[in-house]
Amino acid sequence: LREIDRRTMTLYDFTILPKYRGQNFSKKALHKVYNICLEEGKKRLTLDVKKNNIIGYNLYMQEGFRGY
Repeated sequence: LREIDRRTMTLYDFTILPKYRGQNFSKKALHKVYNICLEEGKKRLTLDVKKNNIIGYNLYMQEGFRGY
């Protein structure tokens, strides 16, 4: 998680260990990160995801983030 400017944070290298996948940890962690950003007064959270990371991309779309 890195501050980009006074309004924006970006989440890089978000990974859930294989033994914890499929247990909703990714959604819980993503919501926790989002809440931390709000607490820090940020207005925007951007996510960095590789094009071949279909599972990660789909998670972000399901949670209301937009692709660009």
